[in-house]
Amino acid sequence: MYAGRVSAIAATDVNHVWVATPGGGVWKSGDGGTTFAWAGNYGLGDFTAVHLAVDRNDASRLILRTWSGVLVSTDGGAHWTRALYSIPQGDTPYPYPAYFCSSWPACPPFVSVWGEPGPYAQMVFSPTESIIVTALPCQGLQYSTNSGASFTQLWPFTGSMPLQRNPDNCVSAIAADEVTHQIWIATMASATTTHIYRSQPWTAAGPSGPTWDLVNSGITATQPAIALAWGGTANRLMALVGVSGGYQALLYNGTSWAAKLIGSAGCFFGDARALVWGGGNDFFAGGVTFAYTNDAGDHWTCPALGMQYVDIRAIFASPAAHSLWIGGDQNQLGNYRLMTRYTWNPGSAPSAPVGITGSGIRSWQSYSIAQAQGTNRLILGAQDIGPVCSDDGGASWRLTGGDEAQGVVWSRGGAGDTVYAYSTMGTLWRSTNARSATSCAGVSFSNVSPPDALRRGQPLTGPHSVAVHPIDARKIFTLSGGTVVYSLGGGMPATSWSASAVPLTVAGRPVGLTAVMVDEDGVVYVGTQDNGAYTCSDTVHYCDGTMGAGTWTPFGLNPGSGVTPPAFISAIAESNPPPAPRNFWVGTSQGVYRRLAGSVAWTAVDAVNLYPYSDVTVDPTCRTRIYTAIGYLANVTRTRGGIHVSTDNGATWTSITSGFPLHNVPVTQVLVDGANPARVFAATYGRGAWTYNWSSLSGCAP
Repeated sequence: MYAGRVSAIAATDVNHVWVATPGGGVWKSGDGGTTFAWAGNYGLGDFTAVHLAVDRNDASRLILRTWSGVLVSTDGGAHWTRALYSIPQGDTPYPYPAYFCSSWPACPPFVSVWGEPGPYAQMVFSPTESIIVTALPCQGLQYSTNSGASFTQLWPFTGSMPLQRNPDNCVSAIAADEVTHQIWIATMASATTTHIYRSQPWTAAGPSGPTWDLVNSGITATQPAIALAWGGTANRLMALVGVSGGYQALLYNGTSWAAKLIGSAGCFFGDARALVWGGGNDFFAGGVTFAYTNDAGDHWTCPALGMQYVDIRAIFASPAAHSLWIGGDQNQLGNYRLMTRYTWNPGSAPSAPVGITGSGIRSWQSYSIAQAQGTNRLILGAQDIGPVCSDDGGASWRLTGGDEAQGVVWSRGGAGDTVYAYSTMGTLWRSTNARSATSCAGVSFSNVSPPDALRRGQPLTGPHSVAVHPIDARKIFTLSGGTVVYSLGGGMPATSWSASAVPLTVAGRPVGLTAVMVDEDGVVYVGTQDNGAYTCSDTVHYCDGTMGAGTWTPFGLNPGSGVTPPAFISAIAESNPPPAPRNFWVGTSQGVYRRLAGSVAWTAVDAVNLYPYSDVTVDPTCRTRIYTAIGYLANVTRTRGGIHVSTDNGATWTSITSGFPLHNVPVTQVLVDGANPARVFAATYGRGAWTYNWSSLSGCAP
């Protein structure tokens, strides 16, 4: 297992460094980052860490933000105490809005700009007094006057019910002005302008008034701000705001915002996440590259990253330690640096970079896993890396080529030679020797992507964004926005690609497709956002709208069916091939549903309250043995995870992850070895890939 994304960095000196990893928990180093170790993390039941900070009033206290709360440690991360829970969900966060049409009041009401580090600020009043302010997903603000021991809920805006549906209560960034004692927030509301608000002055006891003033003079952008940073003097703020083609820095000078273009040579800010003030006129920004300015944005420099991996998600500046740390998306199997530490003092350029590989960190964010049935050969799709291959059951891995693979599918359930890897960019890569190659070194992938005109964004990133015909490996189906994009020729030639739009709209926009499955007869099943599942039995035109084509028809959990449609369908599975009677299973954001053979009714059979279900899988050797995976719905919601199993067709369920770290990580996919069903594989968002071996597997129930 390897190091994945760093979401936050904290340090008390040049040697003692902690990192938070999304889905991977907290890791610590006592030797300046040469090696890292698991911090201990007792009491950290949810590894979805998005921000980490040292209490500025007490350096012995660490404050950790997860998707669903805040925890405090006084012993360097060895133990954590929960101080804030999500409301009203407790252990599960309120879902963020997705990019596509949904049940939110508008379509889409605003884009999802969630990213690391999470909204957090600490405003210091004295050596013993401060206020910590954070923002759980679409839950307004939460503040603490006692160094994170407890929190008070604050809704900045109350103009709609429920309050979570007011996009101005979906806070994307926070900054604290320690001269005026005002809190600044950026929100996800956007239509005609970026929404950045300023509070009335606060005291050490908390807010002094309910009024929030919109401060957007000079802003011409309409997208939300992803980050805010106070600049050391009264009413001076820096913001990173979404604009056409990327992100732009803006500086507020007390009366209006002015653009501070990050356009120097080597700068690439098509994506942006982190923004930090270092003192004086020093600001640091993280995008695809890393940028710094010593003159409040008039001039930016993007130093060559060298072997530092791109996508800078975390920045920590410490004048006291004369150091600056940056952290990226991963270390690409140890071939790149995960982090870099620079020698730095306010007013000077960062210098003398020291590479930090992240040795010891085990925080790989994996999306999908596929296996050559009956062997130790695995192919994994993970965040920001092409498909990787293992010949030893996951003990070691090597790159195979291709793009960031969200969905990896092996033809014929792992018995074939063809593997497809579908990327987050809508590209598709195919291997035709994945099983027959003598080792992973010989496994090769080639690009068989759909034409650019057919590629669109997706409401969910995950393993079921692609499906291959169970018998005919040439028939491949991918999801692209509200469309199924398919090829009957294995992706080649480019003209073999066609598109079939599911005719569902909200406010004139297509409804996003979230999962796809194809059965042995060639019937295609898709899951949607807020509209249930649909099916197409036209195996000639695939319901593409041409003359003589069939139509997409409701399959289950649809509006008006007697069951409230789940917000998202994440997976669709069948118990066995047709024509024998089949049970169907659907994983959703609200649990797992089952439809028994001969019935049209759908019943919720596995639903831990408010936890999202990422996957549902049927043991290919036993139609009544079912596995479910919990915890991951891309940027909509993430929670602690786990895997459940039912050996009686869904009547009862048991956790097979309780007591293992896997239980605290979002699980993205679960897979059963069709040649040896005692072996179960899991992909997780934050702790890589896992294998479970049944010591004794009971017989298959009828």
